[in-house]
Amino acid sequence: MTGVAAACAALAVAASGVLPASAAVGLSVTAARAAKTDTFATSVSAGNLSNCAAMGDGTLACWGTGVPGVLSPPAGSFSAVSAGPTNACALAADGSLQCWGDDTYGTVSQAPAGVFSQVSMGYLIACALTPGDALQCWGKSQRGDLATPAGTYTAVAAGVEFGCALATDGTVRCWGDNTYGQVSDAPAGDFTHIATGLYSACAIATDGTLHCWGTNTAGRLENVPAGTFTQVSVGADHACAIATDGTVHCWGDNSEGQLNGVPAGTFTDVSAGSLHSCAVATAGVVRCWGDPAGGALGTPPVSPAPAPPLGTTGQPYSFAFARQAGNPPALFSVSSGSLPAGLSLSPDGILSGTPASAGKATFTVTAASLLGSASSTFTVTTGPDVTPPGVTISMITQPGGWGWYTHTPVTGTVTADETDTGQSPVKALSCGKVPLTGVTGIGTTSASGTFSVTAQGSTTVSCTATDAAGNTSAPVIEDLSIDTGKPTVTCTRPAPTFLLGSQGNRVHGHVTDQVSGPRSSEVAAEAAAASLGQHTVQVIGSDRAGNEASVTCPYSVASAFLGFRAPHPGASPGRVKHVSVSFRLGSYPGTALTKSQAQSLATRVTLSSHASGGSPVASAACRYAASAKVFRCTLAVPGKVRTGRSRLYYLTAQQRVNGSYQRIRLAKKSATADPEKIHLG
Repeated sequence: MTGVAAACAALAVAASGVLPASAAVGLSVTAARAAKTDTFATSVSAGNLSNCAAMGDGTLACWGTGVPGVLSPPAGSFSAVSAGPTNACALAADGSLQCWGDDTYGTVSQAPAGVFSQVSMGYLIACALTPGDALQCWGKSQRGDLATPAGTYTAVAAGVEFGCALATDGTVRCWGDNTYGQVSDAPAGDFTHIATGLYSACAIATDGTLHCWGTNTAGRLENVPAGTFTQVSVGADHACAIATDGTVHCWGDNSEGQLNGVPAGTFTDVSAGSLHSCAVATAGVVRCWGDPAGGALGTPPVSPAPAPPLGTTGQPYSFAFARQAGNPPALFSVSSGSLPAGLSLSPDGILSGTPASAGKATFTVTAASLLGSASSTFTVTTGPDVTPPGVTISMITQPGGWGWYTHTPVTGTVTADETDTGQSPVKALSCGKVPLTGVTGIGTTSASGTFSVTAQGSTTVSCTATDAAGNTSAPVIEDLSIDTGKPTVTCTRPAPTFLLGSQGNRVHGHVTDQVSGPRSSEVAAEAAAASLGQHTVQVIGSDRAGNEASVTCPYSVASAFLGFRAPHPGASPGRVKHVSVSFRLGSYPGTALTKSQAQSLATRVTLSSHASGGSPVASAACRYAASAKVFRCTLAVPGKVRTGRSRLYYLTAQQRVNGSYQRIRLAKKSATADPEKIHLG
């Protein structure tokens, strides 16, 4: 059959090899185990993306990833464990079986009751040895993999749709699927160890040599190492064995470093998984290599940190080292030195108690797991508390972009903390004239409260804390600037007048604010001059807090003066009774008015004896002559002009704007037009 190697990873097969009860070293399936400390492993069993190990204190540890529950072994005391692709079974100290993880094929729920001496978890089936050394298998029956042979046995290994066992006479018996000769090709002779994997198996003869049979995928048969060995384990497309000198040798597939990642050193247990392997070093530390997918290789512990704070005599103390201690989690212990009197360190890394005396204590904390250990040395000082609480202010309400608060109430939290200082309980927490509400934690090493400010303007929040030892902190200050009101914007008077068609016109306003002050006291808005008459524009101003207000300001648009046409005063003042005047009006920069624009205007001319205007001696309303595009006026010359001595007078054109007549401005100047001189005589 082709594609077997790829199918192995999908099937997540990692059947463990086993030793007979009489063997000195075995693979997580025998009941005899050497005593170890609780952070070191006695055996390991590799699965697909997870592994399990039996610990020296009888507990189980599993790590990596997998289906729900596979990483949660049962509590209790166990002598062996065997991991399948997504599940596992363990042999309890009383000989009973406990299985957990994926139960798709009944390998968990169908585990038999009773007392057993060995267990092996395969792919579709699991097998165990009864007290009478008989075989008992359960799970999904397929290709005869549950049809175990009769007889008595010393070891059993469940594979993929087949199984093998060592009979009490040392011979190998296999059953189930024989597609690749994994049943019929079992070697003759006497053997001490048996292991099965994906359609292949290996055994160790009484002379220590390796014999393998079944499929030859990735050279699993032709590359079997020479020499003498004490243990063998078959995985998916690779296998590993421990030589008599304790070194590990692997052969077969190397696509994920299953071969060249083999660690140096001496080992007591080895297990080949799907695409990785694990082994227990002589010191009880587990080393894994190969495919790191899913965390199957585990994460060794890191050095304990951070440094514990000082302690106060007579005050409760509690500090937790960070639990970044690897996968599986590490246990903490004091490996050298002494803790301060009255303190103790829990396995979870909690340093706690009540310091009994003043002084300095130097000690080393070690985080250790079955994957290794890491240590850090610390010095903790204990004594009377002379350090005040640390006080911090954290604003709940955030200011606007200008640093001012524009909404009330403005709230914040004040915290007094003794955790990193003197450890004495916080006795008092206050913020001067600003009251605190919801104060909690008084009498503990961390107290907090909330303040709320609504007053407009500047408020200084100054907070202090005092601990039970009488230490008072320096004030911690937060300056608050609050302005929730809008500024006042007024229009600049008088209202301006702009020439029709002119650009860049601005209507100005004045801004005042009694709290934060105006961002700019003078503001302006663009004013359009596209049509004659009265108009308005919104002038917007803001204060320094960012609050905005607006006012509607008026302005007028008037026509531009384009010049008089020559007046006709007559011969002499004594005889002149009327003066005919005409002039032109337009838009900026000199275009004549349209008929509709011109007819909407009220205009007049005045006659004065002075160039500056003053009180006119005569005035007359004008009318628009559409054909000539001019405004025409006829002035009646008063008798005092006709009989007076003055011969020079001045004519001024005006238009009505905002209810009063104003001198018309020139089209290309901001100034008003000069009066037209006229000689009457």
